[in-house]
Amino acid sequence: MYLLLLTHFGVNGMDVVLLIVLFFCLVAVEALNRAIKSIVDHLAHDWQVSARDAWDLGLLAAMCLLCANAAFIAADLAGSLAEK
Repeated sequence: MYLLLLTHFGVNGMDVVLLIVLFFCLVAVEALNRAIKSIVDHLAHDWQVSARDAWDLGLLAAMCLLCANAAFIAADLAGSLAEK
């Protein structure tokens, strides 16, 4: 549905491919974040500062990639709308 909306605004095919790649990178980083959380929970039975830091850094990586996706979408739509 979203891809149809992008093509309606005149976004070219390469940008759509890049958006899909960014989305799959986000999914991969989120999966790694979950893996880090599972390992930290398994190794650190009690709450530890290092466990919290590892989990927070995984969340930061996912958030940064989410912001990159949003910035790409915004820039792409702004460029497409400016051309019209």
